[in-house]
Amino acid sequence: MHLPSGALQIIKQLENKGFSAYIVGGCVRDIILERNPNDWDITTNALPTDIKKIFQYTYDTGIAHGTVTVILNDQHFEVTTYRVENQYNDYRRPSSVDFVNNIEEDLSRRDFTMNAIAYHPDKGFVDPYNGITDIEHRIIRAVGDPTVRFTEDALRILRAIRFSAQLNFYIDQNTQDALIRTKHLLQFISKERIRDEFNKICLSDFTDSFGFFKYQNVIVKIYDWQILPYISEYINDIFNKLDDEKISDLLQALDKMPTNLISRYSTLLYLAQSGDYTKEALKDLKFDNHTIKNVVIFCKYFFDISQKINTIDRIELKRLLGQCGIQNLNNILKLLEINAHLSNEIYDEQKIVNLKYEIKDILLKAECYTVKDLAITGHDLKELNIATGKEIGVKLNEALEFVFKFPKKNHKFDILNYLVTQ
Repeated sequence: MHLPSGALQIIKQLENKGFSAYIVGGCVRDIILERNPNDWDITTNALPTDIKKIFQYTYDTGIAHGTVTVILNDQHFEVTTYRVENQYNDYRRPSSVDFVNNIEEDLSRRDFTMNAIAYHPDKGFVDPYNGITDIEHRIIRAVGDPTVRFTEDALRILRAIRFSAQLNFYIDQNTQDALIRTKHLLQFISKERIRDEFNKICLSDFTDSFGFFKYQNVIVKIYDWQILPYISEYINDIFNKLDDEKISDLLQALDKMPTNLISRYSTLLYLAQSGDYTKEALKDLKFDNHTIKNVVIFCKYFFDISQKINTIDRIELKRLLGQCGIQNLNNILKLLEINAHLSNEIYDEQKIVNLKYEIKDILLKAECYTVKDLAITGHDLKELNIATGKEIGVKLNEALEFVFKFPKKNHKFDILNYLVTQ
């Protein structure tokens, strides 16, 4: 097993001072799966004060829970003291922790068997809960009693589902039963935490390398298990109005849309056919204004564009680019294309392909499609007494329509000459 030099160095330095140390958790799981770990976590019986004495560059990450970040070779490694956790008071975090001297005690507090594996470059694996076997069989199984694990930290319910989506793993039946049974505890978890887990689910691939739906279509499971209302009552209401075939089409479309949050949430929410509804749904999930604005634009224009898709010419396409923005218009056309393929809709697929090509051509030729791209400003109109006050906006839009028709005339002289002769 290949470990980064920094992790090996940290383990060696801790051992030179008489402590034990292992890499642990998700990075061990990822190595077994032959995936590149995003970060490296190290666990040790050294106390935080010991860790800070041994290493020159550190900062406190979660000092109350025994975590110190060590910086080596410009890399950051979280080093945490072996610990067990005391009573959970808020279904999310322990009230306190006790430091222990045994790696197996530390592993006993972890969420799933696949994350309860430690590894030492010389001693090999410490795997008291058969996590390696579960990884080999692609199973997510809680450590110990799953009801206890989910009652301690209800966010683990969504973490189990998220791992299932990302790794294409089954959820063990006892673990599945427990997460369904304890789902009501999600009401105590902050919307931001819930949103972050659901985002990762939405950004997962829902089909395998052969293009077939994975054996655990997680969003369907979330809906069937009645967990979706705890994530978003708004999205759940949309699903309630769809039959099984329409839900399947929606999720296949979700999988084929670009892998970013604006594209994925636009797909989840567009069937509401309401910008206000979409805005409230995203505000409920505590999204940023940029994401809300763009998903609302998508939902506002999708059905209007779908109804006139076969009559859109280059001038109308520029108007839509100005109203929707490049990404949103491309997303709308992409979803129309997907829907046409999935459901034999009336849209002309070739027309959609042609419009996407024409957007590229407009951008390549740097043709003007917004007021800000005009060769004049409101100040020019004021200076020449062509317009004042509210008239300025009207005249700028007239100028934009002129340049739509005559893209090569986006020059100050041509536009002003046009406006004064109207």
